[in-house]
Amino acid sequence: AAAAVYDKPPERASKMTFSYPFLEFGILPNDLQVEKEFVVKNLTIEPMKWKIVEVKYNIDTLPHMEVFKSGNISCDGGEFSCICQEQKIRYTVAKKGPVSWVSMLLLFSISEDNSVECESLCIVTYEIINYEVTVNGRSEGLALCPMKILYTGIPETITVRLENHSPIRGVFYFLKPFGDHSQYVNIQVSPSNGILKPFKPVLVDITISGTEVGIFEDVFIPCFISKGQKCAILRMLCAVDCVHLAMYLPGSDQYYQKIMWPPKVLFEYDDNWMFCPCSLEYDPEMMPSEMNAQSPTTYNERYNVDIADAEEQELTFRPGDNTPVASDERIIYDECLSGSKSEKTSDTVSKSDELKGGLLRELLQEQFGEQLFLQERIVEVRNIQLKTPTKITFYLENITPVQSKYTVDAINFHTNKNFDITTCKLHFKKAEDIWNDMITNEYGILVLPDSKEGNLISFGLVEVNLTVFSNTWGIYQEEIAVDVPDIPCFTFSLLVEVVGCPVSYPLATSKITEYPTVRFESAAYHSDEIQRKVKILNTSCVPVNIVWEKFMQALSKAGNKIKNDIDINNLFTITPCESHLEKDSHHFLQITMTPKNIPPLEKLIQITCSLIGNLHLEEHHRKKLNYFFRPTYLENPNQIRMEVLSALELPVLRSDFLKENITMRFYANEVIFDRKFDDRTTLVFHNTHSCVAEVEMSIDDPLEILDTKSRREGTNIYVVQPLSTLEITIKCNIDYQRILNFSDIVYPKKDADIDELKEKFNVQSVDTELKILHIQRNLTILHKGDIEKAVALDVYIYYPDIYAKPSVLRLDQIFLGNTRKTLVTVFNNTGYLITFEIFKSLASEVLYVSPHYGEIKKSTGFNKSFCNIFIYFTPREARQYSESIRIVTNIPNYFIEIPIKATGSINEKFYVDYKI
Repeated sequence: AAAAVYDKPPERASKMTFSYPFLEFGILPNDLQVEKEFVVKNLTIEPMKWKIVEVKYNIDTLPHMEVFKSGNISCDGGEFSCICQEQKIRYTVAKKGPVSWVSMLLLFSISEDNSVECESLCIVTYEIINYEVTVNGRSEGLALCPMKILYTGIPETITVRLENHSPIRGVFYFLKPFGDHSQYVNIQVSPSNGILKPFKPVLVDITISGTEVGIFEDVFIPCFISKGQKCAILRMLCAVDCVHLAMYLPGSDQYYQKIMWPPKVLFEYDDNWMFCPCSLEYDPEMMPSEMNAQSPTTYNERYNVDIADAEEQELTFRPGDNTPVASDERIIYDECLSGSKSEKTSDTVSKSDELKGGLLRELLQEQFGEQLFLQERIVEVRNIQLKTPTKITFYLENITPVQSKYTVDAINFHTNKNFDITTCKLHFKKAEDIWNDMITNEYGILVLPDSKEGNLISFGLVEVNLTVFSNTWGIYQEEIAVDVPDIPCFTFSLLVEVVGCPVSYPLATSKITEYPTVRFESAAYHSDEIQRKVKILNTSCVPVNIVWEKFMQALSKAGNKIKNDIDINNLFTITPCESHLEKDSHHFLQITMTPKNIPPLEKLIQITCSLIGNLHLEEHHRKKLNYFFRPTYLENPNQIRMEVLSALELPVLRSDFLKENITMRFYANEVIFDRKFDDRTTLVFHNTHSCVAEVEMSIDDPLEILDTKSRREGTNIYVVQPLSTLEITIKCNIDYQRILNFSDIVYPKKDADIDELKEKFNVQSVDTELKILHIQRNLTILHKGDIEKAVALDVYIYYPDIYAKPSVLRLDQIFLGNTRKTLVTVFNNTGYLITFEIFKSLASEVLYVSPHYGEIKKSTGFNKSFCNIFIYFTPREARQYSESIRIVTNIPNYFIEIPIKATGSINEKFYVDYKI
């Protein structure tokens, strides 16, 4: 409050007076309450009453003068009892809205006779105006946006213009930001407070730095602007991102597949936002020209990399002239890959089109099924040769201004040793031995990044090389993990196909022939045995079993091809026919040719025998889920192969007109019910030679050869005249006892050894799901005691196969004494009649089954024959029942069991008036 100022006693004879003749408040902002204090003083010694009246002056309206009764003064009357007595009074300005004010305070004295006199006058003046402060030219509803994507840890400054459009001075003070998203950004304001001079602007820098990734809309910065004024609220809108990479993975041929990582995330924007390029991700064409210079494409154009807005595409990646020159260590590293300075290592990457791209993937899926785990991104590399280091290159591009680091790891086939470049430089070891020493796992393969970690500079490009070296063939499944802080780890599957023969033949190699060749001189028909020894080395990391098979190609003297004219088992003998080689070991294979076992022919033929070694591995060496699969036998296109060359002539019976699959079929119930105990088939062989063919034929039980007129009495030798045919009948004998014996394999017990039963009954295979037994017997055709060929005959026995729906009965709660009826349908999956009988569990008083026996007719096509069985359940006690019925077929050890679950209840709500 202003201190009271006293003037000299007036010269006129006033009885009392105001301390101020004027109360000048000046220009005031709206909504501000202001007070001033003044004094009414008694100038006489007489007791005196007084009264103050405020008269407002209206210059623009009539009446111009009016008494104002709003109560602006704290006290408008009183009484003085002595001289110089004072009364302090407060005048309050609380006017709302703009106004110009002029009023007069009239001080009246009231004497004892109630006469009133005006003793003093005080003029009150002020003007109230709106206090107008704008932020960037707007007084409210201001949204600030950096007009670009922000990145975590990288600050961005926005300059805000505060301007006071009022003739009075004000202040500003920025308070702590608030809002749901304010915790995810750091905001610094400089200056955070200050004075707003009339009609003068103030520039304020607001620096924002994101701590989390996202689009933040609920960030509000309050700014206090003078007392009595409403706070200005600045809304901050920003999109904050972290480091982003463009991954270039090898695709087809020279093309690379571009993958944005992390993947794009589409956000929903408020339609009330102003135009903001944050929503345009990295599209430079939509950004202002001054921002386009900072676009990530600047770096990419410098390196001739075509980066489009698509998240994933294939593109040709060709680094330009600015690619860094390789260091000395890099050159030595490449020399170590190739093994010499003159050779260069070329990348071999898979073609990811529809014809070839899925080959390795499909092979692995066939082996492991749904258990196979592959990453979404897959790189396939094929035809890597054994013991040949191969370099696979992919690229990382930082498309953001955020500097970061990366690490590259091979998950499955890494090494625990450090690459010793000195050994390569001084040539202490051969390149093959160096890489073999680096393999520390049991799989025989190494995937080694040339640099496991490095820096990602702003908008920088990094080349990452993976070296693959393997001493064992197979399809390997590796996972490459690229880890960059603040973003998810990027992982892709690397499928590597290593090809090549796992064995070598040091003495049989030739640069002229395609395959190792063993040559026998031309031999007479009855000459003695001729032997050759071949050394075989196992160069892989796993023990292998090799089963040798012989495939023959015969040519006449004129060079024409002759098919199936030589029984190679009589001519050539492999000892041993099964070879077991431990890893890094050798073995000798003996090949014996016995011409005297071959009947003489008139013509001379050239014989080319291909010895194929089919690999057999133990299961844990053949495949391991999510690690490797090593193809063996016919799965492997690069089989172990040798060529054996000789010259002979050999007559054999032709079987060109035989069916490829000679099959006889039985239904087990057909044997039991209709007594069909045998089936027959006829085979015809042709002797196309000009000499008599003598062959010995035999076949194992249950098949037998019926006697023919061509059979030599007392022997199994058949004589076929030149250019004639031999017709034989094969009979298969299946009786009731065999059906019962074989049923132990079709319907095995829980602890039964299937392989032991198959070996016991000499059964090739059994399908326990479809209830089919497969017996295969070979009709063996011998020439002079040696196996010439074998004709396979297949016997299929179809056993009863039924199933029930539902397979489990859950009757829930049943009121005691109440009977619930349930239907069970039994289906026949076979093409012959099946009989059955139903047995109940011991608690027979609660179960009744109808019918309890019956038969199901044969099924045809997709229509399954069936029989309906009704089950009546009547609980006698309030407890849980766990019963079952057993449906037993005419095969004693084949049945299906249906569990029945129910609960007897005394709760009447479960009573059902069910008519049975």
